[in-house]
Amino acid sequence: DIEPVERVRRAVQSDVVTGLRLEEELLRSLDEKIEAGERPSIVFFRLSALAALQQRLGAFTADTIVRVAALRVNSIIRQTDELFRYGSDGIALVCGGAIDADRLADIAGRVRVKLAAPFRVDADAAVHVGAVVATRQVPEGAVSAVDIMKSVVASVNRSLETAAH
Repeated sequence: DIEPVERVRRAVQSDVVTGLRLEEELLRSLDEKIEAGERPSIVFFRLSALAALQQRLGAFTADTIVRVAALRVNSIIRQTDELFRYGSDGIALVCGGAIDADRLADIAGRVRVKLAAPFRVDADAAVHVGAVVATRQVPEGAVSAVDIMKSVVASVNRSLETAAH
């Protein structure tokens, strides 16, 4: 059984909607891996139509979509991988262990497939949300999780801006 203090700590560090750990925990986990000499890989995605859906269908529906997206991605990860909530519409998958670029591309492709399926919003309607996905292999000698995440988030944001124009 989990001690009450541990329960509170986990609650504070986890997203209420998805149960995933939050951005601060993502950065801590990446920093620990980098300091240990590991080179984790990251698959980061943003649910591209989430803001528009939230305006149209409400916050509860948007939260449900994020929760289902997290569950879908969680269904394809390995025990050594970790999922984190990043902002309102982002999720980061940190792949544990050394994986090559081809394997990382395969994982990103599987994430895209999982998120391409429609999300049921009620008994009669489903919506396509879409996701912009970016990957990064942490380079040898990397120093900062913050810099790595800034890079991967900027890549996704550029893709979203390009798609909007």
